Parts: sequence; structure tokens; C-alpha cells
Amino acid sequence: MPKPTIAITIGHAHYTRIFSDATWRALDAFADVIHHPGDEPADKAALIALLPAADACITSWDVAPLDA
Repeated sequence: MPKPTIAITIGHAHYTRIFSDATWRALDAFADVIHHPGDEPADKAALIALLPAADACITSWDVAPLDA
């Protein structure tokens, strides 16, 4: 069975504050991880581009709202 795809939407500038190396290893073992390419949290246009390929996402403050 293929791994789920998880989108990280928080922005690269916040990675070290939120994720430890052990967390990244565990996430990579569990899922295929795709990343919002920006340093800051994803805006609506970035979510629209990123989320269709994802089964789930990790979000945080300042990421655009997830709506239908």
C-alpha cells in the first residue's frame, strides 16, 4: 500500500521551531512529504496549488484558512 501524502504548509522559516530531526524522520517513514515552498506560511493561492496532491496537511498559525 502506498504511503499517504502529507503537505507541510507552515513555511520553511518555522521548521526548526516546530519540528525536531526525530519528528522529520518519523514523518518521512510514515508518509511522502510535500512542502509549501515559501519561507512564510502558505496563503490561499499556495494552498490551492499544494493541497490537491495531499491526503492530509500540517498547518499552523498564519496559514490561510482551509475552506471548501
